[in-house]
Amino acid sequence: MWTHLLGRKINLNRLGPLRGNHDSEKSEQAAILAHIVSVPCPKCGSFERRPRGNCATCHRNAGADYIARKKAALGSHTLAEWKLKVTAYMRCPICNREWCNVERPNGQKLPFTKGHIVALANGGGDGIDNVQPECAKCNYARHGAKSSAKKV
Repeated sequence: MWTHLLGRKINLNRLGPLRGNHDSEKSEQAAILAHIVSVPCPKCGSFERRPRGNCATCHRNAGADYIARKKAALGSHTLAEWKLKVTAYMRCPICNREWCNVERPNGQKLPFTKGHIVALANGGGDGIDNVQPECAKCNYARHGAKSSAKKV
């Protein structure tokens, strides 16, 4: 089912059902959904945007770009080297929280993620000397912040 909203053609089937007991709740949810689809993807301008972030195509492209940067980066490390490095850290080196106090987003099994000290996007390598365990909050907060990360 398609409708025109703010001059744009919107597929209502992709938005999902509106939930709520009262018409006011449903109209509020409809306004939120209308805002989501009325704001274009910041990268390509598409209106097929996900509730948070970029459209699905730009999200997939970003993942492919990361894999390509990782393959092109100098250096590499083995799983054994990574495990040895993890045992040296009892807490997140950025926020200094102990691993037992770190929340695990999206069902993540481990309290840490693999963070690059110098980001791959900024010319950093993938060698063991450029990776460290970081809590997800610290690692993802630096994501895309090229100006604040170290450059080589």
